[in-house]
Amino acid sequence: MSQTRPLVTIVLPTYNGEQYLSKAIQSIKNQSYKNWELIIVDDCSTDNTNKIAREYESEDNRIRLIKNETNLKLPASLNKGFSNAKGEYYTWTSDDNEYYPEALEKMVEFLEKNTDYGMVYARTNMEKDGKIQPYTWCDQATTAINLLEISVPGACFLYRSNLAKEIGLYDEKLFLNEDHDYWLRIFLKTPIGNLSDILYLYRLTSTGLTNTRKLEIGRGKIKLLRHYRGIYAEIFPEVKEYYHDNLLFDKFIEGEIDWKTCKQMSKNKKILWKALKKEYIYCGQNHKYINYIKSLGILYFFKAIILENTTKI
Repeated sequence: MSQTRPLVTIVLPTYNGEQYLSKAIQSIKNQSYKNWELIIVDDCSTDNTNKIAREYESEDNRIRLIKNETNLKLPASLNKGFSNAKGEYYTWTSDDNEYYPEALEKMVEFLEKNTDYGMVYARTNMEKDGKIQPYTWCDQATTAINLLEISVPGACFLYRSNLAKEIGLYDEKLFLNEDHDYWLRIFLKTPIGNLSDILYLYRLTSTGLTNTRKLEIGRGKIKLLRHYRGIYAEIFPEVKEYYHDNLLFDKFIEGEIDWKTCKQMSKNKKILWKALKKEYIYCGQNHKYINYIKSLGILYFFKAIILENTTKI
C-alpha cells in the first residue's frame, strides 16, 4: 500500500489496560493499510500499561505515547489525543479490542469513493469468555430513528478530520455516552455509511465499562436521547411521527405538560410504560413513577407492582 494514501489517525485511550493492550496495538500494526499514526493516551495507569506502550513507541515511529498527569477519563483523553492528530481520517479504539487486518483499508476506500459521506462503520464480532458469540454488532443502518435508540456505529468506524473540526470536541461532561453524543452530532451534518464486512473484535469483559457502569450509562443515555429527540424531531419528519409519545413524555418530565395531558394525548400506553420504567430504574426509584404506571390501567398496575418489588440498585 502506497504511503501517499491519506494518513489515518488512531487514538487509543487506555487506563490499566495491560491485559490486552499488546493485542490491540498489534492489530493496528497488522493492518493492510500502512499509512497510519497511533496516539496512545495513558490516563494515569498504575499497572504495566505505560511500559508496554513505550516499548511499542520505541519500535515504530508511527506510534506516539502521551501520558496524562492526572486521570482525565475517556472523553478528555480522546480530545487530548486528537489535538495531536495529523491524519485526514480519524478513529479511536479501546485497549481490550482488536481490528481485523483489512479494517482501515476498507473504511478508507469507502470514504474515498463516497465523498458525500462523512463517516463509515463496520460490523463487529463480540467475544465473551474467549468465544466468539453467535451474533454481530452494528448490523443496522444509521438512520435518525435508529440513532435515537442505540449508538449504531459501535466501535469500528472512521470519519473525516475536517468533519471533526466542524463538530468540535467530545463532550467531557458526557463520560460513558460521549461517543453516542458525537455520532448524533455528526449525523446532523452528514450521512453515515455502514459496511457489511466484519472488521473488528469487541471483548465483553467483566471489568469493561459496559459491564461495570451500566447504571451510569443508562442514566446518561436517557438524558442524552431526551435532548436529541427534540432537535431531531424539528429536522426529520419521521422522528416527530415515530417518537410522538416519547416526545410527549419528554415534555411531561420537563414540566411542559402534566401527566393527565400526557396520557390523554398518547397514542400508545406501552411506550409510556417503557419510558416510566427506564425513569424509575435509572433515575432514582421514585415512587411517583410507580403511581404513574399504575394509572395506565389494570395490566400496568400489576407491572408496576412487579417492577417495584424486583428493581434493586
